[in-house]
Amino acid sequence: RIWTSRTKEEAEAAREDAKRNSSDNAGPKLFGVLSALERLVETVREVAKDMNDDGILSGRLAVQSLMIGGGVVVVLGLLIGWAIARMLARNLNLVGEAAKKLGAGELSARSSVTTRDEVGTLALAFNEMGEKLEQAAVAQKAQTAEIKGITDAISKAQATIEFNPDGTVTTANDNFLNTLGYALQEIKGQHHRIFCDPAYAN
Repeated sequence: RIWTSRTKEEAEAAREDAKRNSSDNAGPKLFGVLSALERLVETVREVAKDMNDDGILSGRLAVQSLMIGGGVVVVLGLLIGWAIARMLARNLNLVGEAAKKLGAGELSARSSVTTRDEVGTLALAFNEMGEKLEQAAVAQKAQTAEIKGITDAISKAQATIEFNPDGTVTTANDNFLNTLGYALQEIKGQHHRIFCDPAYAN
C-alpha cells in the first residue's frame, strides 16, 4: 500500500498500519519461538539428567567391578604366594634331609629336587658335591686297601717295629717279636734303647 499511495499522508498511514500489523504478527511468532526454545531447553535438561543418572550408575558399577576384580587379584596373589612358599619350603627340606644323611656318612645320599629355581640350583650343586665325595671315598678306600696289602706283604717278609718321635715303641710285627724273643706287651711303650747294649745306649 505504501508504494501505491498517491499522497504523503496515505503513505504515512500505510506505514503505520504496516508497523501495527508487523508488531501484532511478530508477537505470537516470537512467543511461539520462545516456547519452543523453553521446551528444547527442558528436553536437554531431562536428557542431561538421564545421562548423568546413567553415568553415576555406570560409575558405581565400574567401581564395584574394580573392587571385586582387585579383591580377586589379591586373593589369587596370596594363594599363588602361599603355594610357591610351600613348594620352596618342601624343596629346602628335601635338600636339608639329604645333607644330614651325607653328613652322617651316607655318601650315596642325593637330593630329589629337580626344579629350575634357586633351590633346584642348590640341589644340583649339592648332588655334584655328594658325587665327588663318594668318588673320593671310593678312591681313598682303594688306596687304603693297597697300602694295607703292601704293609701286610712287608710284615710277612721282614721284621718291622714302629716308634713314636720320642723313641717309644708303638707296635712290632710277629717277625720282629719272634726274632728277638719278646712279646708285644713287653716292649710296647718302652724306649727303643732296650734293644741296644747298655754301654752303647748310654
